Amino acid sequence: MNTISAFNSGVQAFQTASNQIEQSAQNIAQQTTGLASDAAPSLEESLISQTEAKTYALAGVKVVQSADEVLGTLLDISV
Repeated sequence: MNTISAFNSGVQAFQTASNQIEQSAQNIAQQTTGLASDAAPSLEESLISQTEAKTYALAGVKVVQSADEVLGTLLDISV
């Protein structure tokens, strides 16, 4: 796996997590204001989704950091 694709994978994981957090935040807001439909996820499910998204975001950041370190090492070697 090259560093560019690793970097892109990390960014994509972070963006996916960000979208998941946004969606679950909307669900939480709807639940707490009483505007949620019967098909909407429960408050508990939305809170669990937030925790999952946090884990995905942290994993994405770690991948980006690792790709950055590898790229830095490769630049140091080739210079």
